[in-house]
Amino acid sequence: MVVLLLAPTHNMGLEELVGMAREHGFTAQGKMFSAADMAALAQELFPCRAKLLLGGLEGSNRPRISCHLLGGLPLLVPYDEDSNHEPCCHRGHKAHWAVLMGVLLGIRSEALSPSYRQDPEIPNLFHPPLVV
Repeated sequence: MVVLLLAPTHNMGLEELVGMAREHGFTAQGKMFSAADMAALAQELFPCRAKLLLGGLEGSNRPRISCHLLGGLPLLVPYDEDSNHEPCCHRGHKAHWAVLMGVLLGIRSEALSPSYRQDPEIPNLFHPPLVV
């Protein structure tokens, strides 16, 4: 999913991506358990600069994450998946990755910059300007 966002014209398939991760010793069977390894792989293969954040999505990370997402950039978040597919805590033994593509903010539309555009299908949903 992130490949399509970061490099839409990149012709790398999933098998090639997993193969590259295997070559680097990041994975044996295709699962990525290390955020540092995922960051290293992403920076090598795509036009991006990865930043590892510690401490979750709250606290001092919250404004950084919000600015990142409001800038139209994707965010990879590692999490453990429970038997019902909800996030849980299994100390990284059930590792999965979520791709965050935006943020919903509950604010008055008058407070938005005029550069935000209204969604054509969903009332009261506004999109930030594209960052190129």
